[in-house]
Amino acid sequence: MIPKKGIPASLQKTFALICFTLYFFLNTSLTKAQTLTVISGPSIPHGLYASTDFTNRAPGLAKLGYHVSLIFEANSKGRTISPFVQYTFNCNQMNEEAAYNFYKFIDDKNKSVQAYKPWNQSILLIGPKFNFFAENFDLNIKAGIGMAWISTFGYTILQDSFNLVNGFSKYNILKASTIAYSIGIGTNLYLNRSVSLSLGYEYFYANAHFGKEKYTDYFGRIKLSNDPVFVEIPFQTSVFYIGIRLQLKKYSGNN
Repeated sequence: MIPKKGIPASLQKTFALICFTLYFFLNTSLTKAQTLTVISGPSIPHGLYASTDFTNRAPGLAKLGYHVSLIFEANSKGRTISPFVQYTFNCNQMNEEAAYNFYKFIDDKNKSVQAYKPWNQSILLIGPKFNFFAENFDLNIKAGIGMAWISTFGYTILQDSFNLVNGFSKYNILKASTIAYSIGIGTNLYLNRSVSLSLGYEYFYANAHFGKEKYTDYFGRIKLSNDPVFVEIPFQTSVFYIGIRLQLKKYSGNN
């Protein structure tokens, strides 16, 4: 029997299970959600994601960026453990200077590198949140797992104007979907019965496999580089956030 091309059966089952779990959790948690939290803040890249070293493998070249998150939570006051559903959008600009230095070293004809798209990640997470309540505030620790849809930066390499035939080469955007993880710590300062000020820290990780680098030449032809590089860059970032938590339903507890 000739094996069918495409996604392996085991991987299809894994993704199907993840999708079913996410759907079930979303349907259950959103209908019972008691709070909606909107947070944002700087995104600080780490590891290979932030590396500018081209020596051994393709670096991430990510710079300081930003993130925005929406968090639905079924969190009756006094409940130590509560489930949450979180959507996060993260964006990190590309380090154009580091890329330019590399391409200038390869070929003196390369005159500039211009980014036309930054790193983007859309992340959907579910998980437990551990709460510690006081009179006017609460502290929490949470951990999440879910899916991340990641797309790399894109940039154009410009050469000498007189070399019009090979005047530029465009680094194509690569995309991947993978399992994502997060862990965080935070606090909510109660402003009144309906609104709280949220402050905290969260760390995200996702190991993504993008395939081989691809370029588009002056004539619009997509091709691999002369020495094809397999792009495998784990997404790692720390975020410090501030935001607002809104009470959607009254607490079922005594307070």
